[in-house]
Amino acid sequence: MNEHNDHHHHDHEGHDHSHHGHDHGPDFDGLDHNHGREVTLEAEIEAGIDQIWSVLTDNVKIKEWFNELHINDLKPGGSISFLLQDEEIARYLITDLEEPHTFGFTWGEDGDSIVNFELEEIESGKTLLKFSEWVPEVTAHTVKDITGWYVCMEVIGQIVEGREPINRPQHFTKAFTEIEALLADDLA
Repeated sequence: MNEHNDHHHHDHEGHDHSHHGHDHGPDFDGLDHNHGREVTLEAEIEAGIDQIWSVLTDNVKIKEWFNELHINDLKPGGSISFLLQDEEIARYLITDLEEPHTFGFTWGEDGDSIVNFELEEIESGKTLLKFSEWVPEVTAHTVKDITGWYVCMEVIGQIVEGREPINRPQHFTKAFTEIEALLADDLA
């Protein structure tokens, strides 16, 4: 089922030459490089949807789980900056925003990936937080990227549930191995 990827086709116009000359054998699972790959993570969090939304979208709270991220204007067509030592390294476009359910933006080294956070109330005080990232192709960088987001989600859960801060490097190492295995078949 690739329907949900159709709206990404414009990313590839004019880049068709790039897949010629790939000679790393057949694609696994019939995966077509032109369709990219969507990777999804989910977490059930013991907190209300509005509380999680505010941790995801309030710049002061974002610093607690992703220090380098800064929202410039929280609206579709708005932008997000990735900052290192207060210097803007990259700027991304907010593609989707529907409070308190959907927050999506472009991502990746070339800005050609798309990250989406979706929140769904399971019951009062319990929320399903779903993260997905669509990438044009899975690379070693993708594994690191997804692992980073995985740890961010764990930290978001820890913040809103008021638990002790997790050991991020330890969680990163453990998650990295699992995510690498998960994506092994698709590694370009």
